[in-house]
Amino acid sequence: LYYCTWLVHTPIHTRSKALLDKYVKKLGVKLPEVPKQNWMGKGQTNPFYCAMVEQLDHYVGNLFKYLERTEDPRWPGHKLIENTYVIFTYDNGHYRDTGEERLLRGDKWWLWEGGIRVPMIVSGPGVAPESNCDANVVGYDLLSTFVELAGGHPEQLKDVDGVSLK
Repeated sequence: LYYCTWLVHTPIHTRSKALLDKYVKKLGVKLPEVPKQNWMGKGQTNPFYCAMVEQLDHYVGNLFKYLERTEDPRWPGHKLIENTYVIFTYDNGHYRDTGEERLLRGDKWWLWEGGIRVPMIVSGPGVAPESNCDANVVGYDLLSTFVELAGGHPEQLKDVDGVSLK
C-alpha cells in the first residue's frame, strides 16, 4: 500500500471547525478577521497546522488499528500487522511560512539540509520498538529495501543507486 495524504502539506488549512477551535483556544491565538487570509503568526502558533497534524495522527492510527485487527488471508491465524512494514516518511524538507524561524539552511526547494531532511519511521517484523539508526537514507533506498524484504536480491537491480536498509 502506498498511501499519500495531503496532510500535512500546503495549503495549510482544515475542514474541521472543532479542531480549529480546539487549537485556537489551546494556543491562545486569534483567527484572522478576513476569511481565507493566510496565517501570519510567528513560529509554531498556527492552529490550522495543529489541526492538520491531529487529523494525520488520527488517519495513521486508523491504519494501524486495521492492520492489528484484520486477519492475514495469506497466513491463517495471524493478523496483517505481523507481516506488514509501515514506513512513514515525507517527500521533501519543510516549507517555511512567513514569520517562521529557519532552523536548517534551505527549505523545500533546496538541496541544503533544510530541503532534504525529513522524518522516517519504520515499523514491521524484525524492527525493534524504539530502536534508532543513524544511517543516512534517501527515498530511492526503499526500492532495494522492498526487493530484499520480499526475498529478492537488490544487488541484481540494474541502474539503481539505492541500497537496502534491511
